[in-house]
Amino acid sequence: MRQGKDTGKMTPAEIRRAAYGAIARELGPSGLFRFIQDFSLGHGDYTMDRHAFLPKGDVEEIVGRIQTWRGVGSRGKRKRDQLMG
Repeated sequence: MRQGKDTGKMTPAEIRRAAYGAIARELGPSGLFRFIQDFSLGHGDYTMDRHAFLPKGDVEEIVGRIQTWRGVGSRGKRKRDQLMG
């Protein structure tokens, strides 16, 4: 096994750059691109943003909506937008 670089004094950006270089050498440019797509750091604050897209209500209310949605779906048109309000 190859001896790696001494990362003790490297900044996070330097470590990322070295890692991307190693991945590109091993997997090629398309492999590096796919890796970055899957493992990007992201942005924003999930704990704040999740309230915009998660259903409102407690667990019992959400379970009730799911059960209602399933019942409506088996008989006809699903009204998901109304149920997930």
